[in-house]
Amino acid sequence: MNNQIFTPEAYGAVADGRHNDGAAFWKAIDEAAVQGGTVQLQPNSTYYIARKKSHVSSDVGASANMKSTDGGEKVAAIVLDGVDNLMILGENTTILIDAPLFFCNINNTRNVTLQGLNFNYRIKPFAGAHTLSIDMEHLTADIVTDRSLQIEDAYDASTFPAYFGVLDRPDGRWHMFITGYDVLDKDTNTYRVHFKQKDKATVERVGLLLTTRLIVPMPRIGHRIERAFSIVGNTDFTMKDCNIWSVARFMFAIFRSEGIMRFENVNIVPEPGDNLPIVGWRDGYHVKENRAKFIWKNCRAQGLFDDVFNISASMLNVQTVYAPDDIDLFWGETKKVYAALMPGDTLTVINVLTGELIGSTSVREVVLQEGSHNRIRLSDPLPGVIAGEHIKVCFDCMVAPNSEIVDCDFRGTTRFRGPISIRDSHFYVLRMWIDVYSPYEGPIPASIHFTNCDFDCDDDHDVYFHLESQRKGNSGKNQYHLNDVLFDSCRLNQANFETHPVDKPYVRFI
Repeated sequence: MNNQIFTPEAYGAVADGRHNDGAAFWKAIDEAAVQGGTVQLQPNSTYYIARKKSHVSSDVGASANMKSTDGGEKVAAIVLDGVDNLMILGENTTILIDAPLFFCNINNTRNVTLQGLNFNYRIKPFAGAHTLSIDMEHLTADIVTDRSLQIEDAYDASTFPAYFGVLDRPDGRWHMFITGYDVLDKDTNTYRVHFKQKDKATVERVGLLLTTRLIVPMPRIGHRIERAFSIVGNTDFTMKDCNIWSVARFMFAIFRSEGIMRFENVNIVPEPGDNLPIVGWRDGYHVKENRAKFIWKNCRAQGLFDDVFNISASMLNVQTVYAPDDIDLFWGETKKVYAALMPGDTLTVINVLTGELIGSTSVREVVLQEGSHNRIRLSDPLPGVIAGEHIKVCFDCMVAPNSEIVDCDFRGTTRFRGPISIRDSHFYVLRMWIDVYSPYEGPIPASIHFTNCDFDCDDDHDVYFHLESQRKGNSGKNQYHLNDVLFDSCRLNQANFETHPVDKPYVRFI
């Protein structure tokens, strides 16, 4: 590997957290990507990266990668595409960005390392609010926020499908769906927030606002920046000694990885000194369609209001049967080509109406991928296969098989659907699903082993763990079920577990 060192300072960066170092920062990364080497960042410093060009030395042009593929400016602080053997190294070095940038867009790379970095927004995508009054008839609340929402008159969020705030309570996710804001007094950060009136849970929670702080999404930032870290099509990626202090909607969107993906001492936590217990609105690690092995070691996560983990693969359905070994699949979640599909992929076909296991095989040939068609030929015929939305196909090889979580501490909800070993870790469980979400996500969970783990919940009698493949009962032929789910030497309360009878024989506590 080329050991040449590149620094943003060589191109004019000052790393003081105030000047826009974007062009110089991107130039250093571009040069390292082209020539091979390491981007070395200053320890205990802050690089402020805005979308506009500024503060780059006169003899250095704008970064070659400053434009996105659609001709616009960069979409992320770190943009890598098709790069091999690149390291970006800091030591308690902060990457500070403005919306609508996100932190990383890393695609089709091999052996990339990020180390010693803190990631933060200059203007946070959330604000804390104390309620002055509520109007139950119109489902509004007059609030005072701890920072300006940076709107002049009003903000309409009604067209956004999932625009929500949360109650500041540690015992759940407490979503409150929002349709807009009015400015009552911008000098004192006083606003009126409108809640979605047909949502029953929101109606019930409005009554809690006089005694419970509300955390609201920042207009134009919160929820409207989909991915903080987009990591797609990479082989052998490492992230080490990093802190993530605030993101917008999703944290990590990781798809179609190969090799080994390592996360060591990566902490998703509120910024030190910030009194808001939130980092992001949705998933921490959204891991789908990955053949890679993932390793999380000595990591922490909290302050997320969807899943800490969603490790799964997409569920497709059979839309046409040409022969028992020749079928066309439909990807209902996107209605598009299933780009991850390759010859040799292993799959399982199930009937989610009857709970029947139709069979397992592999892909012999990918015949056609066009529009919403994904036609494949199978290595072995499946005589019972028919077409229908209820005939689901799970790709068992794409659920990050044989991944590991070691010596970690997580608070939130989790979804584990593929073979994984989880050891010496602590979970504060708001919900845990080891299941099949048949509309979109699977496969049937198998070989999920917890060893020497501690599990805490909000109480010792409610259900927080949902272990089930399907709810069709234990009668009928060839029922599909969980396989080899093990809790070995764990501290837990089995009263918090719900396991369907068809799956119970395959879940063990020892």
